Amino acid sequence: MPMPTWQEFMAPVLRQLLDGRSVKRRELYEVVAADVGITDEQRAEVLSSGQVKFENRIGWATSYLNRVGALERPQRATYQITDQ
Repeated sequence: MPMPTWQEFMAPVLRQLLDGRSVKRRELYEVVAADVGITDEQRAEVLSSGQVKFENRIGWATSYLNRVGALERPQRATYQITDQ
């Protein structure tokens, strides 16, 4: 299965936050990766910047969801779903 695009990570991110709790970024990476079935090979993919590829894409998804009001950041590197 190909690596999901950042847009394809948006639904899994929201799904993992549906219970309303605040989740640290590291934990969110792990639960979303497990949700979409990221393989060990995909977990090892690194961008030229040195950042892990799937984490970068989840980062873009959370950034977009925050901008449109679907997520909030109650603390640094922590995400929570909004009522929206």
